[in-house]
Amino acid sequence: WVGERLLERAEPMEDFPDDGLNGGYNEEELETIQIEEISRLARGIWYAGLFVVVVSAIFWVWAVYNTITQSLDSGVLLFLVTAAAGITGIVASKKKGLCVSKAYFWLTVIGHAISTIIYAGATILRHETLWVVYCVVAAFCWLATGIYFGRRGYMFQKRIEQFAEAHGQPDNALLSPKMHDQDFAVDVL
Repeated sequence: WVGERLLERAEPMEDFPDDGLNGGYNEEELETIQIEEISRLARGIWYAGLFVVVVSAIFWVWAVYNTITQSLDSGVLLFLVTAAAGITGIVASKKKGLCVSKAYFWLTVIGHAISTIIYAGATILRHETLWVVYCVVAAFCWLATGIYFGRRGYMFQKRIEQFAEAHGQPDNALLSPKMHDQDFAVDVL
C-alpha cells in the first residue's frame, strides 16, 4: 500500500514531533495520500475501460458480420463480456465503490482469460498461416492486457477496501464524502 511504503521511506521532518509511527504525517495527510493513490488508479481504470469497450465493440461488430455471412462466431458473446468489463471499469472509476471495483476485476480476468483461451484454441481450427498468426497475436494481446488490467483492477479494489476498512466502513459500497468530492475519472470532452 503506497501510504505504508511512503511512510517507511519518509524521513521525519525537522522540528516536527515524530512518534515513529507516521513518518511525520498526520492522519489527514495520510488520508489524502490514500485518496490520491485511489484517484491515480481510478484514472487508469477509466482509460483501460474505455480502451476495452472500443476494442470489444470493433470485434463484436466483426463477429456479428461473420455470424450473418458465415456461421456463428463465438465473439458475438465473448466481446459482450469484455465490453461489460470495460463498462464496469468506467463505472468503477466514478463510483469508487467496493462492489463495483470487485465486479470490474472479476469481469476483466474472466473476459480476458476466455478471450485468450478461445483465440489460442482457434489456431487448431484452421492451419492457414495468416489465421494462425492472427489468433496467436490476438491471444497474446488479450493475455497481456488481461494481466495488466487485471492487476490494476485488483490494486484499485484493494486500495478501496483498505480505505473503507480504515474508516470503519468495510461493507459500505460507497466511501467517505471526502473521497466523493474528488472526481476520479478523466473529463475528455
